[in-house]
Amino acid sequence: AQRPGRRGPARRMARLAPEARLIFLVRDPIARAYSHWMQSLKNRYYQHRDRRAGTDETFEASPVYERVVAEGGYVYQLESYERRFSRAQIMVISFEKFVAHQQEVLNEVADFLGVRPLAEASAPTQVHSNKSGDFVRMLRRASAGRFLAALPGGRALKRLAPKPLRRRLCDLLVNTTLGESLTAAIEPPPMQPATAQSLGERFAPLNERLQAEWGVDVSVWNRRSCQAAIQN
Repeated sequence: AQRPGRRGPARRMARLAPEARLIFLVRDPIARAYSHWMQSLKNRYYQHRDRRAGTDETFEASPVYERVVAEGGYVYQLESYERRFSRAQIMVISFEKFVAHQQEVLNEVADFLGVRPLAEASAPTQVHSNKSGDFVRMLRRASAGRFLAALPGGRALKRLAPKPLRRRLCDLLVNTTLGESLTAAIEPPPMQPATAQSLGERFAPLNERLQAEWGVDVSVWNRRSCQAAIQN
């Protein structure tokens, strides 16, 4: 559901599966926007082999900024589905609620789908999110690897040493003072506090509508600080 970027999925889904039940998992839109930007950097780095990813732009100046922010307008996303499916076919869940109360949410999902609830012993005990810190650690390791490869004998080490050993050497270098100086310039900058405040004001009326129209508790989004919002 990436409206306004993509407008066709709801129409196609209604044509192919008009009786389907839809579950929307929504997250703090400020945190989601920053995480989406980080994912775009990952895609540039891995898929397009762009080694500058993470070093040549900020969240605020990113060419994808407006798109990733606009996709946090969840009430607009839901409108296109509400026109084609009944309210009884749509369930909206807060990601934060799922993390905090997994069994309760799983029971609600089972009731919505009309299936037996998942036994508590079978419920997942951990939730793994796509954290921006993983990408930062990868950038640090890659920078350390390039430094080691440039040393005398470095290329031979890269060619002959097992990958786990090379990774361990890079991690050891990253944790030194030299490693910190090598990697400080490559880390994607955090969201600026002014940006978080501006986005909070932009999303506030949309979040209020989401709570009023779909029963999603957005109070946790309103309480989160800028730093907490961009750490996940």
